[in-house]
Order: sequence, then structure tokens, then C-alpha cells
Amino acid sequence: MCPLFCGILLALSLLLLGFTAVPLLPTSSILSDTISHFLPWYPILAFFILLTGLITPVSGPVVTAAGLSILLALWQLGPIGRVDTGEDPKATLVILQANMLVSNQNTAALRRIIDETQPDLIVLQEANTVVGRMLDELQDIYPHQHRKLQDQHSFGMAMASRQPLEDIEEMTFSRPHIPAFRFLQKLKGQPVEVVAIHPANPLKDFPSRRTDFAQLAQRLTTGNETSRIVTGDFNTTPFSPDYTSFTRQLALRNTRDMHGLSRHYTLGTWPRWLPAFLRLSIDHTLYTPDLVATYHAIPGDVGSDHLPTLTVIARR
Repeated sequence: MCPLFCGILLALSLLLLGFTAVPLLPTSSILSDTISHFLPWYPILAFFILLTGLITPVSGPVVTAAGLSILLALWQLGPIGRVDTGEDPKATLVILQANMLVSNQNTAALRRIIDETQPDLIVLQEANTVVGRMLDELQDIYPHQHRKLQDQHSFGMAMASRQPLEDIEEMTFSRPHIPAFRFLQKLKGQPVEVVAIHPANPLKDFPSRRTDFAQLAQRLTTGNETSRIVTGDFNTTPFSPDYTSFTRQLALRNTRDMHGLSRHYTLGTWPRWLPAFLRLSIDHTLYTPDLVATYHAIPGDVGSDHLPTLTVIARR
């Protein structure tokens, strides 16, 4: 019995070590991209394999492979307990981001969250005409709006702000019906570029999502050096090589990082119906190092397959 069981255990430990190293690859395929998304659970599996391996004749290689998996995963899942703190920020930008699900016909939950959290900027993906009618009701509070609503596919988008959406620009990359928007907001009297994105769904069109990230990074790096916030449904976790390349090129940090290791098990946004520790983090707000994240939370449920995010950004 042991030869078969020990062989399976050793194979699993080596396979898990390989899976844990996948996010470090310089490029990815749909298979490796999918494997990378589950990195937070690999050290947990490796821990149980390590404990089981201790009582087998192949304890040496099994414990070594499982131990390396744990160390490699924890190194990638860091920083642990890092909290950004500003130097007494005098002004903040509160951003509510949500993928509304194009088939969702009920905006009452979103309206309740807006009333409770009073964001400065609302950025919505999969925004349909029902969402548009709700935003009409908020014109007095959010007079500056830009919408590209869709009822037929998942790439409608809407932005609503208390302050002007200055110099707004629509960008398209892989496909003409998948827009991204960039515009300026003021934070502590100085301009901040905000980029709202919703790249292609990798399960349906992985090459297009790669193109969206690569070309967006290229477009933004050729612009003026400025404070920047990128927010939206990224359709990827932070462990995808495409995400890593994008954030490194633009020197972006994730507001979720302020929660340390726990962020991988408590702040996932998709799919909504899974327990918190099983949800994937695919909705993000990123920012440049001259800014600081002072808050990141999930403010409730908007009736979508995604959960929304609420973030607070300040200047250092």
C-alpha cells in the first residue's frame, strides 16, 4: 500500500511546488493563468501534505517539496501586515467600484450602499440602462457623469462624480466594444489621473485580455508622469503574470495590500455566493506611490456575481 500511496504523495508535493512557482513565470497561457489564481490555497494544501509526509518512508522529499511550496507561496502572498499611512492627509478620494452584472435589473442595493458610504467617485462595470436610470436620480449629488451603457454584452461602463471628469478619454485595445476610460480628478487641489477598466474575460478570450493589459500599460507609460489610480473589474487576481507585469510597469500598488496576508481570504470579490475565504480577488483599485490607501473594504452586496469595493485614497 505504501509504495502506491507514497508515490502519489510525492507526486502531489512536487506538482504543488510547480503550481506555486507558476505566478513567477514571465508570461502565461490560459492554463498557467488559471493555476496562478489559486495561490492562496497552495500553502494550506502543502501544510497538510507536509504533515502526512512526516509519517511515510518518503518523508524527506515530500517534506522538502511541501516546505518549499509553503515558503514560496508565503513570499508571493506578502507583504504581511503592511499598512500604508499618510502624513495627516487633508483630503481624500472615496471610490466605490462595482461590477453590476449586465442582467441585474435591481439597483436598490447599489443605491443603498451609495447613500450609506457617500463616495466621491462611482465606477461601474457591466452598467446597463437600469443602472443609467438610477444614476439619473443622483444627478443632484453626482452632476458629472459619463456612461457607455450596454444591455447586450458585459462591457458597459458608467462613472459618476461629485467633481468634474476632466479631459475624459475613451480607449479601446483588443476589441472596439471593450472600452477603458481615463480622466482627471482633483485630490488635495492637485490632479490625479483615474483609469477605469474592464479587460476581456480570459475564459472566453484570453489573448484579448493579455492585449488589453499590455496596450493599456503602453498607453499610460507614454503619457505624462502624474499621480494615477486604476480601478475596475480586472478579470484577474494579483497572481497572474499579466497583472504583475502591468503593475510593475506602472509602479502601482493595490489598496487591498493594507490588510496583509488576511486580504487573500477575507476580501475576495468573485463569485459572490462562495464563502469569503474561497472567493477570488479580481476587482481592484491600484495607485501610484505618491498616493496612499487609507481604507479598503467590501461595503455590501449589489445583486451581482461580484462584490463591490470601497476604497479611500489620499495624498502623502
